[in-house]
Amino acid sequence: MLISVIIPVYNVEPYLKRCLDSVVNQTYKNLEIICINDVTPDNCGQILAEYARKDSRFKIITHTHNQGAAAARNSGLDAACGQYIYFLDSDDYIDNDYLEKMTAALEKSDTDMVFNLNILYETDNKRKLYIPPAYNEVTLEGEFIPVEKAISETLVGVWARMYKKSFLDKYAIRFPQGYMAEDLYFHYLTYTHLGKAFIFKGTCYHYMQIDDSVSKHCDYADLFIMKIYDLIFDYFSHNNLLDKYDIKMFQLSARFLVNTEEKFSFCRMYFEKINKHLKDKKYLYNDLELFLATNILNSENFDEYKKRFGENVAMSFIRREKCLIN
Repeated sequence: MLISVIIPVYNVEPYLKRCLDSVVNQTYKNLEIICINDVTPDNCGQILAEYARKDSRFKIITHTHNQGAAAARNSGLDAACGQYIYFLDSDDYIDNDYLEKMTAALEKSDTDMVFNLNILYETDNKRKLYIPPAYNEVTLEGEFIPVEKAISETLVGVWARMYKKSFLDKYAIRFPQGYMAEDLYFHYLTYTHLGKAFIFKGTCYHYMQIDDSVSKHCDYADLFIMKIYDLIFDYFSHNNLLDKYDIKMFQLSARFLVNTEEKFSFCRMYFEKINKHLKDKKYLYNDLELFLATNILNSENFDEYKKRFGENVAMSFIRREKCLIN
């Protein structure tokens, strides 16, 4: 089977050659390597041209203006000719037999997607193997898991998965353009259309934890994620999936901040939209998530909310709990 490896490229010059070499040197050779130059401002364009001259498996797509990772991946998907699809981030890299093991798992399981548990988080001087706690007891041969568990308890990164292109095309699954956290949307949609999901332990994906990455320093990351959940809720509502699955329509990190009027206004609009779902499926949400939703809905405006609760949701929750105990 032909595998289409899709790699968005933007401002990753120090890491790009290592990424591309890890694909070129795969033990599985039947690849097309689709690299999307998203108007990168560094020398990545020259590096891509150099690799394309040496290896006919490379297909270079050049955007006319910067559109972001979601649009780059969509361009790759639209151009892909492979039966199988694999997404790789251009600052990361994979073990030499990674795609061979993924392909074997996909063919063995006879599913539309497989998920590899072995992720190695790396900095310049540290490595740490990450396996989601929910799957510590998964056998080496893999197993099938319920959709609800898969959505709620696995990493959302598409780079840990291989997909059948026919499956993605059948349900017109693409990334939402103009958003951060686009993997989250893709994650929800793929799992809800899977009859079953196959989990296995293959060789390692090397995930580089870069200090200056956009997602780590964006003050509006909370807002972008909530906007993705808004898209997900609309999709579930339109396709009558809300009652079919017991799945949260938002999850809250302990670092969530309501620190701007824009965030407050969007959250209030969103919680009003999903209010019936929150009431009907209250059991899905933890106390912190219900605390936020209730307080947002009960506040007339941002100033009122800020005076009563402050910006840090977790700290507000802890203070309330202490008051209740005392």
